[in-house]
Amino acid sequence: MADQGLGLGVGLENLQISQQQPPVVDEKQGNRVHIGNLAWASTKESLTAFFLSKSLNVLNVEVMVDYNGRSKGWGLAEFATGADVATCIATCNEVEVDGRAIRLREDRGPGRQEPRAPRAPRAVKEPRADNFQSNETFASKPQRRSKEDSQGCRVFVSNLSWQTQWQGLKEHFRSCGEVLYANVLMDYNSRRSKGCGVVEMSSAEEAAKAIAELTESDLDGRNILVRADRDRDQRQNNN
Repeated sequence: MADQGLGLGVGLENLQISQQQPPVVDEKQGNRVHIGNLAWASTKESLTAFFLSKSLNVLNVEVMVDYNGRSKGWGLAEFATGADVATCIATCNEVEVDGRAIRLREDRGPGRQEPRAPRAPRAVKEPRADNFQSNETFASKPQRRSKEDSQGCRVFVSNLSWQTQWQGLKEHFRSCGEVLYANVLMDYNSRRSKGCGVVEMSSAEEAAKAIAELTESDLDGRNILVRADRDRDQRQNNN
């Protein structure tokens, strides 16, 4: 009877362990494709139909939209295998869909199911009523590093879409490492984007990677330009 109780206990223990362990998702196989230069009329349904017409085993298509529900001009497609991804990029890149030639590349962003390490809560500062030079809320800003600590870690981003906000800019640069700070520069009087911004990575190596990999990459329908930030002092003096 004791042996049976022991066996039952071990069985329950194994059952609990198996229930606590989530299914392993391999995000390194590269089964997703970034779709750029989308027409405003392109939808999940039209893109899915296009890939299926090319005999590709597409699992899911998502078109990114802004807060008003309007397309940002880019999206993601997930395929069953890496071979489908390679075939898709080789045969469908620069092919016209809904009147525009789409641009395809392997998605370099982090997997959505990848767990993130918990971060310590940050104090929220009350925003100044006259702070209209940035569209970034104080609650979302991490602790800024000194000029010496951030030397070589900041990049200047130009040719931004008028619709691009700091959240989208930060998400775009996460493919190259940890983003400590992202900001879209705003005109003081009109409160509109100047079409440029600044991103601070956690290291100079990640900043160099961002310059190498994200220059001419598609963000909200525009090919952005990325270079080392050499204008920090000038901007601070102007502000």
